[in-house]
Amino acid sequence: MRIQKTKTCLLRTALAEAELEYIDNHRSESVYVRFPVVGQANLSLLVWTTTPWTLPANQAVAINSKIPYCVAHLPSDQAQLLVVAKPLLDLVSSKIEQPLTFVRDLAADELLTLNYTHPLFPDKTLPVINGLHVSDDAGTGLVHTAPAHGMDDYKVCRAHDISIESDFVNALGKYTDAVGERLAGKSVLSDGTTTVIELLTASSLLVKHVPYFHRYPCDWRTKKPIILRYPRFILVII
Repeated sequence: MRIQKTKTCLLRTALAEAELEYIDNHRSESVYVRFPVVGQANLSLLVWTTTPWTLPANQAVAINSKIPYCVAHLPSDQAQLLVVAKPLLDLVSSKIEQPLTFVRDLAADELLTLNYTHPLFPDKTLPVINGLHVSDDAGTGLVHTAPAHGMDDYKVCRAHDISIESDFVNALGKYTDAVGERLAGKSVLSDGTTTVIELLTASSLLVKHVPYFHRYPCDWRTKKPIILRYPRFILVII
């Protein structure tokens, strides 16, 4: 194992799985976000993620073709339609504290023909893809997919020949210039996450910000949380 001390006394190291511990009550800033569908101004994919810091690296939204999907709306804006897994309507309603009203069914085959605009980079158009790892027991049934920061995401994107954009986060766990000046240089798990949420709010794409407490990996020596970063999925202490 190599450890390098930087000028800011931040430790960088490559960790083995056995060197991880899990914090039982780690707080993540989970978000429910609209991903606008291309060509349908009033339709969005509703996505839940516990890692909003990975949103700049989004390359796809994954669904599971075995799950039934539907279109629904919020009471606050009946013209704005949201795609969500049908079995999760009640759960999502409780999490976002607004009742989702069913409008119509949406076949997975139709859903897989859609493209959407990136919630942070609206000039970027991305696909909806099929992924059997997507479940209907949590979230919305639509999974934000950032192949540079998760093994399931990486595998499903490779299966669909989607490129892996891995230059958004550096070895110090900070955003690079590739994400733009609002985020560049910020630590992904602290002020970087805060800024991502602010950007989503400013663009009216944030549906709900919900603190989420869960088990999270950390380095057993420093007790600091880690992130997963491609290539080779290095575990970075930040």
